[in-house]
Amino acid sequence: MRIFSRILLAGASLAAVSSQASAQDAAAEEEGINDAPIIVSARRRDESLQDVPLVVNAVSQEKLDNLQIRNFQDVAQAIPGLLLQPNTNGIAVKSSVRGVNFDGNVSGGNGTIEFYWNDAPISGGVMFQSMYDLGQIELLRGPQGTLRGRASPSGSITVGSRRPDLSEVGGMMNTGLNDNGDWSMNGALNIPIIEDKLAIRLAGSVDENEADRVRSINNSLDPFSKSRSGRVSVRFKPFDDLLTLDATYQATDRKGRSFGQNESWSYLASQFGEAFTPATPNTLTGGCLSGGVCYDLHDIKATDRLSANSEPLTSRQKYKVWTWQAALRLQGQVLTYVGGKTNQDLRASTPQDFGNVFSFDYAPAAYRYNGGRNNAYVGGAGTVNLLLNQDTHSYSTQESHELRLQNEERIAGMFDYVVGYFTNKAVAPTDLLSPGAGAAVNLGVPASGTVAATGPLFVPAVGQPGRMNFSLVSRRGETTEKSYFGNITAHLGEATELSGGVRRIEYVALNVPYSSTCSQVNALATEISDAGFLTCPLSPINDDRATIWSASLKHRFSDSMMVYASFGTSWRPGPRVAYLSGRLTTASTNGSPAQTDYMQLPPEESKSYEIGFKSEWFDRRLTFNASAYLQKYENYPLRNGSAVTTINYQATNANGTGNNSPLTGARIGAQSFVSPVEVEVKGLELELSARPADGLTVSANLNYALGKTKQFLIPCNDYYSVVGGAFAQGADGIPDADQASAARPVPVYSVATIDAVTGGSGITDCSFSNLRAALSAPWTGNLQAEYTAPVGSRSEGYLRGMLSWNGNSLNDPLNKYDDVKSYGLVNLFLGIRDSEGEWDVTLYGKNVTNSFRVINRFNGRNSTSFGAALAGNYATGTDNGNYVTAPREFGLNFRVAFGSR
Repeated sequence: MRIFSRILLAGASLAAVSSQASAQDAAAEEEGINDAPIIVSARRRDESLQDVPLVVNAVSQEKLDNLQIRNFQDVAQAIPGLLLQPNTNGIAVKSSVRGVNFDGNVSGGNGTIEFYWNDAPISGGVMFQSMYDLGQIELLRGPQGTLRGRASPSGSITVGSRRPDLSEVGGMMNTGLNDNGDWSMNGALNIPIIEDKLAIRLAGSVDENEADRVRSINNSLDPFSKSRSGRVSVRFKPFDDLLTLDATYQATDRKGRSFGQNESWSYLASQFGEAFTPATPNTLTGGCLSGGVCYDLHDIKATDRLSANSEPLTSRQKYKVWTWQAALRLQGQVLTYVGGKTNQDLRASTPQDFGNVFSFDYAPAAYRYNGGRNNAYVGGAGTVNLLLNQDTHSYSTQESHELRLQNEERIAGMFDYVVGYFTNKAVAPTDLLSPGAGAAVNLGVPASGTVAATGPLFVPAVGQPGRMNFSLVSRRGETTEKSYFGNITAHLGEATELSGGVRRIEYVALNVPYSSTCSQVNALATEISDAGFLTCPLSPINDDRATIWSASLKHRFSDSMMVYASFGTSWRPGPRVAYLSGRLTTASTNGSPAQTDYMQLPPEESKSYEIGFKSEWFDRRLTFNASAYLQKYENYPLRNGSAVTTINYQATNANGTGNNSPLTGARIGAQSFVSPVEVEVKGLELELSARPADGLTVSANLNYALGKTKQFLIPCNDYYSVVGGAFAQGADGIPDADQASAARPVPVYSVATIDAVTGGSGITDCSFSNLRAALSAPWTGNLQAEYTAPVGSRSEGYLRGMLSWNGNSLNDPLNKYDDVKSYGLVNLFLGIRDSEGEWDVTLYGKNVTNSFRVINRFNGRNSTSFGAALAGNYATGTDNGNYVTAPREFGLNFRVAFGSR
C-alpha cells in the first residue's frame, strides 16, 4: 500500500500550490495560447479528458496518421501497458492491460477487455483487420460496465468511425509504401445530400504487406497479408437537433499466408550455456542438450527470421458490420438507441506437423514419400487427399441492442443520470477438419498395416503412400446476455462530485453437451461444406446472474488540480474449455469430476481500488496525471503456457487396439486444462505532456502493472517420484519430465498406473504460486516529441519521434527460455505539410536502430501432433517456435484532403 500513500502525498503537495497556478491558467486561456482540450465520451457524455475521474488514453485519427500506425495492434506502441496481438490461428486475438491477459482460445468472447465499434460491442478480431477514417480510439482503464455494454474487468476500447458532415463536401486520400514493397491506400468522400439534413460518407482501404516477413527454408512461397475494406456511413437530422439518425455498414475481406518462426536448439543451447552434443543414434542431423535430452538440429537463429515449416498457415477472414443509432432530444433529456450486428466468416488452415517430422524437404531422401511435402494422400475408404493441416471454418454472428435515457441539462442543478437496458446474442458455430482424430491412424504405414519405423520417421513400403484419417469435429454454441444498468452523479457544489453505478446481468450459454462432436456430422467428410452449418442439440452450460457496481469521488482543488478515488467490481462467466473426446480413466468416458473442475470453471469476480490526480501547470503548458490501483481476482482462468498443463490421458493407440492399451510415450493423447486462480494486480500509471517552447511538444507515459497468482493447484503429469535417488511409482508434487534424462527417465504411463496414483480420478495436481497473469513486461513506457517550424507562408516542416520502451519480463516462470530483456523501438518522422492540413508528405523510419528481441519462446521443441500415428511417441522436429520484434522499415507517406475531410 506504500505506492498509494505516495500518490496521495504527491496529490496533496500539488494541491497546496495549485491555487497559485489557477490565476495564471485563466489568463492563459483568455490569451488563447493553449491547445484545445481533448474531449472523450468515457462517461457517456462529452467531457474534457482532464475532468474524467479515471484513466483514459485517447488516440485520434490525426495521431494515427502522424505515427504511421496502420494496424490496430500497433496502437499499443502509443499506449504503454496495452498488449494487442492476433493469435497464430488467424481467428482469435490476445489482449491485455493492467496486468492480466485475455486469450480468446480460453475465454471465448468474454474478454478482460471489451471492444466497441460506434458504441456497439464487437469481437476483437474485427478491429484487427483494417483501420481507416476514424474519429477517435479511447482506452478506458479499469473495470467497465455500469455505463456501457458488457462488464470487463481490465478496461474497454472504443473506436468510432468518422461521421458524415451535413454541410460541406470534403474528402481525403492517404497512401504509403515502404522499402519492403508493402503499400496501403485509404480514402474518404463526404457528400451532403440535403444541406444540414442528410449526408453520406464513403470510405475504403487497401493494404498489402509481407505479414511478419518470416520465410520458410522448406517452402518457396512468400508470406503475405492482403485486405480490402469499404464503408458507407449515413447521417440524417430531419428536425434539426431534435432527432439524429446514424447508420454505418462496413465490409472487410482479408487473406494471408505466414510461417511460424523457428530457431535451432543448438543455437538456443549456446545462448543459455548448455552443452549440445551430437545425438546417437539419430537418423537426422541432431544433438543433445545437457541432461541427455536430444533434439533434431537445424542451423537457424532467431535473427534470421526463418521457419523450417513445410506448410504455411493460411487464412481468409470476411467481416460484415452494421451499426445504427438514434438520438431523440426532448425537455433536456436524450433517449438513445444503439444497435449493432456482425457477421464473421473465418477460415484457417493450420499446420499440425510443427516439428517437420514428415517434411519432404527436411527429411533425408530415404524418408521422402509420395513425391510431395506433407501430403496425406490415401487410397482407401474414409480417407482424404489433404495436407497435414487442421482446417477451421467459423461463421459467427453477434447482435446487440441498447436503449438508454440520460439528461443533457442537470437535474435540480446537481444531478446527472444514465439508465438503460442492454442485450447481446452471439452464435459461433465452428467446424474443424482435423487429421489424426479418427480411431485408425496409419500415416506412413504400408497397406499390410504393419508399422515400419526407423528413428522418428516412418518408412512406407515402396509404392505405398502414407495414410491418414480425418475427422470433422463440429462445435456449436450460443450465448445470450441481458442487463439493466444505471448511473447517477451528484455535483456537491462546484468542486466535488460523487458518482455511482450498478448493472444487473443475466447470462445464458448453450453448447453441445458432453462431447465436442455433433452427432449429425459424418466423420469421413472430405471437406467443410459451404452449404451451411449443421444444427446440433444444445443444452445450457452457463445460467448465471450477477451484479456489478462502481463508485467514484473526485474533488477539484482548483481549475488546475483534480484528485479522485474510485472502486469497481466486475464479472465474467466461467469458461467451458473443452469436453474430452477420449477416455481418461477406466471408469470415466468424458472425464472424472476432478478433471471436469479444470474444464468447467466458476464465474470470475474482481474488485478494483484506484486513486489518482490530474493536473495542469505553467499556463497549461505542462500536464501531469498519475494513478495507482490494486485489483483482486477470484477464479481467474489461467492456462499456463508450459507443457506442465498438458496432461497425459488414455487414448486409442496407433494400431487401433482400443482404450485399454498402455501409454508408452510421453503423451499418447493430451488435454490442456485451465485452472481457476486468485490473482492480485498492483499498478501505477503516469502521464506527462509539455510545450516547453513554441513549436515543440513532448509527452511521456510510464506504466507499471504486475499481476501474480496466489498459491493454487494446476493439473500436471505427476505419476512417479524420486526417493533417495530411486525412481518409483507415486506422486511427489513435481511434474514428470516429458523426455528422458539420467536422473529422471520417462515413465511408462499405463491406465493401471494412472488409476493407482490418482485414486481413479485420472489426474494429479501440483501446487504453484506467484505465476504471472500476463506475459507483457511489468514496466512499459512511451516518449513522443515533435518540433514544427514555418516553411514559407502556407506550410511547415516537422521532425517527430517516438520511443516505445518495454522493461525486463520473465514471461512464463516455468519456461526458462522466454525471459525478455528490456528494449526500445525508435520511430522517426520527417515531413512537410500545409498549415491548414490540406496535404502532408512524410518520410519515416520504424525501429530505426534495428532493435531485436525474442519477445516469446515456446516451452519445448516443436513436434508433430500425430502422436497416435507414431505409436505414442511425439516425434520431435528441428526447432523451437518464437515471436520477435518487427524489423527495421523505411517508407514514404502522402496525404491530401479538402473541404470537410
